[in-house]
Amino acid sequence: MSNENNGWIRVEDRLPPVGEDVLIFVPTLNIGDRKQFDIAWLDDGKCNDGFCFVGSTYGFDLPQVTHWRPIPHPPVIK
Repeated sequence: MSNENNGWIRVEDRLPPVGEDVLIFVPTLNIGDRKQFDIAWLDDGKCNDGFCFVGSTYGFDLPQVTHWRPIPHPPVIK
């Protein structure tokens, strides 16, 4: 993962593989306790203009999502 921009990747630079869960940043999202972040996957053809991110509750067109990053590995439990 890139250290540049704390590992966040601009959607304008690159999209994640279709169907892979990623953490997304949505500057306009502010619903209750949900603040700008969501776990979602890229879906091909789900939205009107082709690609969009789909979460467990919401769908986001690409213009709404500005950045994404891989979900970190879970902690090691001993």
